[in-house]
Amino acid sequence: MQRLIKSVLLTAVLVSCGTPTDSRYKDISHLERPPSLPANPTYNANEAYTADDSRIEKQSEKLGLGDTVYLTTAAPLQLRIKLPIDKAWYALAQAIKQNSDTLKLTDHDRGKKIYYISTTAASDGLLSFLSSDTTINYAISMKGADNETAVMINTSSEQSGASDNQDGTHTGADANPDKILHLLYETLREDLKLDYNGS
Repeated sequence: MQRLIKSVLLTAVLVSCGTPTDSRYKDISHLERPPSLPANPTYNANEAYTADDSRIEKQSEKLGLGDTVYLTTAAPLQLRIKLPIDKAWYALAQAIKQNSDTLKLTDHDRGKKIYYISTTAASDGLLSFLSSDTTINYAISMKGADNETAVMINTSSEQSGASDNQDGTHTGADANPDKILHLLYETLREDLKLDYNGS
């Protein structure tokens, strides 16, 4: 008899749990729905998912600054960069570093916008193996006006502490500032690798 009473009670409990009378368990219209996401037109079920990056500004794969850089025809030769002086300063530093096999950056003065570089000229002549290579120092100065920067180069012995004449200008036959300016021009125009596109 006791077993029968337990069975009846257990059945009653199970039946009462199985059929709730509370309406909130039946009506789910008041529940919050997840937001509907727009369909991505670049998604293809047969291919891997590709992100839509149309709003991300793509960096140019082209090297160099192109027509932003030019050389003047009037003497003394000048390199012109169509950028504000701070951006031109950075671009010129990158051009010097990219030519580290030829040019060595020895010092700089950011306030005066001057880079001091040196290059080595091999001695020529019959007894050139007896003499050492000549180190030539250059001062590359920059002047900015509006959105254009002029770059000039002169020989200098300011960094080496030696001077060939009173004004500190090296007058040796090995000095060729125009050649250095042409090298920097080619690098800036064609081969410059920048972290930003120069804008």
